[in-house]
Amino acid sequence: MDGHIFITPSAQRRLVEFDPASKAFTLHEMDEGFYPHTIRVDQKDRVWFTVALSNQVAMFDRTTKRFTMYDLPTRGLREWLNVRLIGVVFKLMSWGVPLANWLPVDRQATGTPLPYGIDITPDGKVWFARLHTDEIGSIDPDSGKITMIATPFKGPRRLRTDAAGKLWITAFPESAIVRFDPTTKQFTRFDLPLNPKGGDTPYALNVDRPRGIVWVNGNQSDSLYTFDITSETWANIPMPRRVTFTRDVEFEPDGTAYTAIAHFPGWHVEDGQSTLIRVQRQ
Repeated sequence: MDGHIFITPSAQRRLVEFDPASKAFTLHEMDEGFYPHTIRVDQKDRVWFTVALSNQVAMFDRTTKRFTMYDLPTRGLREWLNVRLIGVVFKLMSWGVPLANWLPVDRQATGTPLPYGIDITPDGKVWFARLHTDEIGSIDPDSGKITMIATPFKGPRRLRTDAAGKLWITAFPESAIVRFDPTTKQFTRFDLPLNPKGGDTPYALNVDRPRGIVWVNGNQSDSLYTFDITSETWANIPMPRRVTFTRDVEFEPDGTAYTAIAHFPGWHVEDGQSTLIRVQRQ
């Protein structure tokens, strides 16, 4: 609410706060959690973010300067042990112990539930997507209650809420986005207009709430997609460079959209230059 910017340095156990006016950085150290990820700020100026490798959601209260950690459910003893011992695993790997040979990955990604995207609906409830378990979930900030909901599609990666409180979710490996109504508990699927049989990987989306338009990152088609919520119609916006991988979309108040080519390393993209892209709708 004061215009400060919050950053999750994924390889560190801290939340970074930046004051654009004073140009000062403040480091908020975390006592637990590994791989802080996506951030959202709620109406009470609390900072929420997923903590991907330790299967948690964190909340930082800006008034008290304290973190609250929400442990998400696991899928069995093996996964519970893996999540609980992730700090030990990282320490041993830093010493050169080849743990990759000891921790085989199965088709269900057991051991790495990976809470990923997060957003806050207008009623104040916190929603998150768990990429490897094909679930979304919610946290009631007042009671602390956690509710998990299985998705009828694979790979829910990132989600956003629209003005009416409905969630829009990317089905990362299925070339589709899905709307979820928290009131009716109904999922509605919308296939991308290009390669609807699985030829694209929508990494993220964002909702231009005033105009009711969902913007989607299409990363196998060098494009952005827009979906008009009212008319349920698609449009496709080609990117200016080939082999683009964009990870998110943000907006100006007038609806101008911004995305960035986010390859790592950058030489994958045409001309080898990561780029900020502005899209102005006519």
